[in-house]
Amino acid sequence: MPLAEIQVLPLGTCSPSVSEYVAEAVNVIREKGYEFKVTPMATVVKIKDISEIGSILKLIEERMREKGVKRIVFVVRVDDRFDKELDMDKKVESVMKRLG
Repeated sequence: MPLAEIQVLPLGTCSPSVSEYVAEAVNVIREKGYEFKVTPMATVVKIKDISEIGSILKLIEERMREKGVKRIVFVVRVDDRFDKELDMDKKVESVMKRLG
């Protein structure tokens, strides 16, 4: 199963803080039942197929419009490994183990 990293950058809000909007985007992901992990710069989502990304972004876009956002920039990265299943926590554990 692929991992998708989604960064939501709402533009044209009245504040430099975007946590309110990021929380709404994460709520969309949570409401759809996806496994996810919020990081300081983006949210990582475990998806079944990369075709799901478009529908997730569309739902987030609709929620941002409801919140009055006039423009959104999405940054999306996908890690799709074919030899074994990806796991968010195990990827981090592997790096930390090598750090000692």
